[in-house]
Amino acid sequence: MVKKIGDLVCDAIVKKGYKYDIMSYEDSFDIFFNDYGEDQLLNYHFEIVGNPKIVVLTCKLPFESKKIDMAMATSVVNDFLINGGFDYDISNGGITYRIATCWTDEIKDSEPFLYLIEKAQEDIKTYGSLLKDVHESKLDYNSLKEKVSK
Repeated sequence: MVKKIGDLVCDAIVKKGYKYDIMSYEDSFDIFFNDYGEDQLLNYHFEIVGNPKIVVLTCKLPFESKKIDMAMATSVVNDFLINGGFDYDISNGGITYRIATCWTDEIKDSEPFLYLIEKAQEDIKTYGSLLKDVHESKLDYNSLKEKVSK
């Protein structure tokens, strides 16, 4: 069944017009694809695991900042996200977007995985660009709170 889910994820990636690389293991798959964001290359990674039955899509944002503002900004953004979120790594200043879902044997098409891709892209476009603005000191913490809460 893990292979079927991997095939459906690949189908979703192809439907979005991307090429992918895949690594297969005994009970899991890693699938990678790239997308050009507004002005940067974004590397996406699907991890499909058989036990527990889970699919995780991550995308590391292409900037790092150890400023405490980034940790606070990431928390502010996450307060407004219903599904998916940004992880801030305090050790290196990296920010990774993460969205996950469980899967069942009843999944018949690639729609759930298209949703993951589209949700990730929308959140990164909307909120990742705000985080980048905080990183580049174009936006302060209070202005970020204002923008996100609208």
